[in-house]
Amino acid sequence: SSRCVACKVHMPVYNSAKSATFKMGHAAPETHQFVGGHVLAKHGYESVRLGGSSSPFASENVDFWEILETDVDIWRTGQADFSAIVGLSRASHVPAWQGGPLVPALLERLHVQSFAICLEPGPANPGWLTFNPAVVDLGPGTFRSLSLISANHWAIPLSDVRLGGERFCTRKCVAIIDSGTSALAVPLWAYARMKAVISKIHSDCDDLKALPSLDLQLGDQTFSLPPSAYTVQLLDSAADAGSPRPRICFPAFMQLNISTTMGDLWLLGMPFLRHFYTIFDRAAHKIHVAEQGAGCMPARLNTSSEAAGGFFVPHKSFGNSTTTASAKPTLVDMTAARLPTWAT
Repeated sequence: SSRCVACKVHMPVYNSAKSATFKMGHAAPETHQFVGGHVLAKHGYESVRLGGSSSPFASENVDFWEILETDVDIWRTGQADFSAIVGLSRASHVPAWQGGPLVPALLERLHVQSFAICLEPGPANPGWLTFNPAVVDLGPGTFRSLSLISANHWAIPLSDVRLGGERFCTRKCVAIIDSGTSALAVPLWAYARMKAVISKIHSDCDDLKALPSLDLQLGDQTFSLPPSAYTVQLLDSAADAGSPRPRICFPAFMQLNISTTMGDLWLLGMPFLRHFYTIFDRAAHKIHVAEQGAGCMPARLNTSSEAAGGFFVPHKSFGNSTTTASAKPTLVDMTAARLPTWAT
């Protein structure tokens, strides 16, 4: 907010003094810890609208936290392209503050029953977040639906993972599809076994076609990530004409050491969301996944060829998947890579 002296962001920031709808909260400032650092924030209430003035996603007296101090580097050095953190909760209620009562989550207040995330693959392409998407066909011809096994997280049973002839998750595993994770976060033991394959990624990316796909069996459905999806191009610290330039290719994996009652945890972050069109369905307690087509639209599956590996064809408003099949690794700055707060 404007009260954060250390924050250096190149965009408008929240100023409670200029708001006619701001109400002071009763809790003392609290520290919130993130992978990149901490923020000291003060609880309050505010009217919130997501989108333009005509957006229906609006509510009054919404709990929020106004950032007063931080040591998060990307906010202190002017690298951040955002000035707020918004949680897309699976749960309908969350704690308002430490020791305080449960309050309706933001999506609950805004009557958001589902939302879709699609991140376009390739160097520096945009992403799309759609609330209550108007998808007319959730059938098997386009989407595959996965049942959730947690009341608090977007968690799905992960019964098998395959990469280069190696099989993982012969013991119990669980996956969370998470937009707050920059890479694919895998257990320490799995990362060690994956090294034989991911160490073959050349710095110039010229060998990607020779690498195997990463196959994930979520529930009873198998999803494949091609090498271009689990590989990223790192940014050079220097820049040409003010624009970052690619330096080397790098596997988009992070190590994670969390075991749950549901099994060892895998986090399917942005690489998964760059390859698939994903709908998070709060009302049905499911996640619906389609292959990503042109323009970040779901691509229709030709089920007659599914046994042979499947392919995708254009259909009305649906895209086709030729862009994802030939996509180049996404351009990233790994110094800004992150895990969600609860995974630290």
